Amino acid sequence: MPLISKRCRLPRGGADIVFFALLMLCLFLIFDHAMWLDEIQAWEIAAASANPLALFHNMSNEGHPPLWHLVLWLVTRMTEDLRALALLQAVITIGIFTTIWRLSSLAVYEKLLLLSSYYILFEYGVLARTYGLGVLLLFGAVHSYLRHQDRPLLYWLCLGLAANTVAHITLVSLALALGFLVEQRHALRRQILPAGLYAVLVALAVVWAIPAADTWFGGGVYDKWTFVWDPEHFVAALDELASAFLPLTKSIDHFSNPLYYPLVASHIDASLDVVAPIAAVVVYALCLIALGERRAMAIFVMASGAVFLFLYAKMLGYARHYGIIFIAFILCLWLARARQATVTRLSRAATAVLLLVGAVGGIDATLGALRRPFDQARNAATFIRYNYPEDVFLAGGEFHYAFSVSGFLAHPMYYPECQCQEQFIRWNRQHEMLAFTTPDSPFWPRLAIAMMARARDQGVLVLTESVDVAALTRRWPGFSLVERARYVPQTVPTGGYRVYDIAVDPTRIGYQPGTPLAMGTDPASIWAYRGDGWCAPESWGIWSCARQASLTFLLTRTPQSGMTVQLHLVHLGDKPQEVTIVANGVNVGTVVVTDDRFYSVAIPRDVAAASPLLQINLDVARTVTPKSLGLGEDIRTLGIGMRTARLDPG
Repeated sequence: MPLISKRCRLPRGGADIVFFALLMLCLFLIFDHAMWLDEIQAWEIAAASANPLALFHNMSNEGHPPLWHLVLWLVTRMTEDLRALALLQAVITIGIFTTIWRLSSLAVYEKLLLLSSYYILFEYGVLARTYGLGVLLLFGAVHSYLRHQDRPLLYWLCLGLAANTVAHITLVSLALALGFLVEQRHALRRQILPAGLYAVLVALAVVWAIPAADTWFGGGVYDKWTFVWDPEHFVAALDELASAFLPLTKSIDHFSNPLYYPLVASHIDASLDVVAPIAAVVVYALCLIALGERRAMAIFVMASGAVFLFLYAKMLGYARHYGIIFIAFILCLWLARARQATVTRLSRAATAVLLLVGAVGGIDATLGALRRPFDQARNAATFIRYNYPEDVFLAGGEFHYAFSVSGFLAHPMYYPECQCQEQFIRWNRQHEMLAFTTPDSPFWPRLAIAMMARARDQGVLVLTESVDVAALTRRWPGFSLVERARYVPQTVPTGGYRVYDIAVDPTRIGYQPGTPLAMGTDPASIWAYRGDGWCAPESWGIWSCARQASLTFLLTRTPQSGMTVQLHLVHLGDKPQEVTIVANGVNVGTVVVTDDRFYSVAIPRDVAAASPLLQINLDVARTVTPKSLGLGEDIRTLGIGMRTARLDPG
């Protein structure tokens, strides 16, 4: 029997018309889609990287292998227009659709149901992320294995490249690789070199996927893993296993809540603890019945089991994560159908049920995409583009959401959370989250400092939540905030934005000399602006985590005399720490920190009186980790500790 059955021949007539209509619908959704944070983030990282080495550095906090970013880097060498990202996704989607339609071993009606499914038609077909590329490569690997077993390099290369897209696909790739090796054990000599290349690519994927140690959502090798039994966590993982095949919701909201349980709970009174295990067992049994072929079933058990364990142990995810289990089923179904001379009615029925439910979810998501924008960032950016000058000062709150507006504008945005103006988001622990809805938040003084440092007294502020303007102006009379536009969230629950005109009067807002500022979590330190180089604040104070760290003071008025900076410093270990103090770019002195006490350095009048903005840099002679000194397991690289800062006149 040929490896590729007659069922994979291109059908004619009405089926081709339906295929073409589904493809055109998906392409329309791609170009109509309002991209959101994760899509724009990868694009901006690539655009901001001058070379591949810079790219690897810039994506060190992303937690993904680099293939998608490398592809984007090549595209951004030609253009930084976001429409090119949509075009790239369209090419990938055409590849996925064509591979399924022309090359897969499924029956015609199964192909049409699959192309209508939530994951193919929307999640991996429309959203421009690394997952779509990985799915295309997995499909390519299975087709190459079935059609070109005499040329193993092709399918091993596809598997290796797929492994370099996202961790969940890496696991599926490993399951397929093991299955292929077992099946080809009679010709292992021919597999050695291609499989060795695959092993190298997988090793690189694993290394690159480990986020940097300072990643705030879980950095390093060991952070954020769950290796203990947790029944509630296990039920949640089972819920996601079932959701991979039941992308149904009570409302048209697959992205933010792509679970079937709200729909179930609206009809029957049953807890998730009961529903999730039953649903998971039922869909898994249907998968095994649908496959009906021993080797394909073994690969599916390995692939789905590996992804399930990853979801439980590392991160309970969203549809894009656990949907890879559905893709693993399709790959194994493809393998099974190519080997089966006949397919039982029971297998056909189980397959039809699973694909039909997926198609209902796909139609549901499509209707939602046609009815409302995925994210409101594009609309907010359009408003700003047509109502403000190109060089307007642009700031955003909740940086990982407001950033999307910046991406559509191709305009850098200032983020008070990290006190930086960046083209993309660095997910490190220096980018602390700040609540901006309360007047006492450090968000507001940091924003004022940034505007004054850039000689701007007016600008545009993009927030994701409303602000009590009256309370803010009572607390800080120098602020003026006027809401100009509001875009409520649609599919993405955090994809709503408010656009404000903001103005700052520096004579009415700022630091009053002589006020002591606690550098820890004390709200009294609100006008102590920690710039780059600091770790997260602790109850006692704060450590610098670089050779240079900075403080910035916005004074209520320009000093008329010299100033004295008073810093309560502590050092790590027994060896004294030498700290050079630089004020507004001028070296004003050096202190040797030997004890836990105040140290003072005078700032000359010509330096202090130049501007109401005074930046103090602390350059330390050395950095060290507490662990290297035998002080626990802390592996942070620390310089100097600061309890309190004060700026005195004279």
